[in-house]
Amino acid sequence: MPSMGDSHEAAAARSQSRGRRTKAVAGTLWGGARWLVSMPLRHFPSDEIGKNAALIGSLFEAMKRRPDRAAGLRVTDGRSFDLEATAFEQGIAVWQLEMLLARRQRTTARYAYISFALGWLFFAGWGYRLSSIEWSPGVALPALEFAPLCVAFFLYAFKTALQNYQIRTRRVATATEYLQTKDAFWPR
Repeated sequence: MPSMGDSHEAAAARSQSRGRRTKAVAGTLWGGARWLVSMPLRHFPSDEIGKNAALIGSLFEAMKRRPDRAAGLRVTDGRSFDLEATAFEQGIAVWQLEMLLARRQRTTARYAYISFALGWLFFAGWGYRLSSIEWSPGVALPALEFAPLCVAFFLYAFKTALQNYQIRTRRVATATEYLQTKDAFWPR
């Protein structure tokens, strides 16, 4: 028969082993949690990100530096286009510049008419929607929030029509000059 001291020592040993097992389980859980959390970071390509950041920085610096060729049209003191100087700076013939301006004139006319039509289409749809809904305080704000979209189409139409007018007249004109012109108002 075991003595009383033996059972006390055995209980103490079992208690210590249970404490070790608890610590081992807690350590295993903690280690597993650390492994699980660190898994995405192990696959995080920090060196590649650093290289790509340097590449983006060098591309940005290259973009900020202007090339030797000047962009845009040269304008005389009277605000008219200097086609000869512009063609010389761009390294093309004057007739090629005239062709590019004619193409741009057709493009701006097309964009002006399309955006003007879309502005009226959205405005008509907005007006129809406003006339057919039941008004309440919750409807007023969303109904008014659509107006800037219609205005944006009309402003873009005006901007491209002004560009078309400037290309047609071969001079830089202000919006007031365009609105007060005796020439054809509509883009062509």
